[in-house]
Amino acid sequence: MVLPVTGRSSPFAKIPPQPAHSGHEGRKGLTFPLPEAAYLGERQEHQMTRLSVPDMNCGHCKASVEAALTPLGARVSVDLPARQVDVEGIAPEAAIKALDAVGFPATVAG
Repeated sequence: MVLPVTGRSSPFAKIPPQPAHSGHEGRKGLTFPLPEAAYLGERQEHQMTRLSVPDMNCGHCKASVEAALTPLGARVSVDLPARQVDVEGIAPEAAIKALDAVGFPATVAG
């Protein structure tokens, strides 16, 4: 039996509209607040920055680092054995602040 998908007869008709996604409300699992530095000014292209993240030592850490940076619009490449992260597309200060917010202090690699 096929039910029509119009009006109130739709099984989805009772689902209220969802607010715009801000980055962390209503998600299950790991959530990462976006640092206010991510909202400052207009979006600019930033050169690649290599960050040292000494506390990153496993696959879960890598996933947490990626999940903290990608919502900010960063392109991320993680070198887990070297404990370094290449970040492009956001200011280094914003990346460092985002990583610090999720428990991974970082510095610009020399």
